[in-house]
Amino acid sequence: MFARPFADRFGWSIAFAMLATALALGWAAWSARTIDRDAGGIPRSVATIATTFAAASVVASPASIPLLLVELRASTDGCPGATTCHLEPFFLWVALFAVGFLVIPAAFAASLRKVNAE
Repeated sequence: MFARPFADRFGWSIAFAMLATALALGWAAWSARTIDRDAGGIPRSVATIATTFAAASVVASPASIPLLLVELRASTDGCPGATTCHLEPFFLWVALFAVGFLVIPAAFAASLRKVNAE
């Protein structure tokens, strides 16, 4: 797989990123609706949604660093010297960072149960 040209491998990177995103979105929606036997459900509130995005920022930032290193290496494939001649890996990293930082927490927050005001 790694011996293939950049263009062949990058398509696989996009496919894997899309699959991982779909799985993460599904897991986020499912986990927001799941009722814990001991703790109960998580109601939708401003505090819960703010916590969701705060937790995502703590997790997404450090978790994306290894991917950035891999994409940095991929951006120099077939380039003269150690220069970058492929910007696509950086755009993929930025997109995946945005998905982890914004889209997945938004899916979680949108899937939370509404609290009935009495």
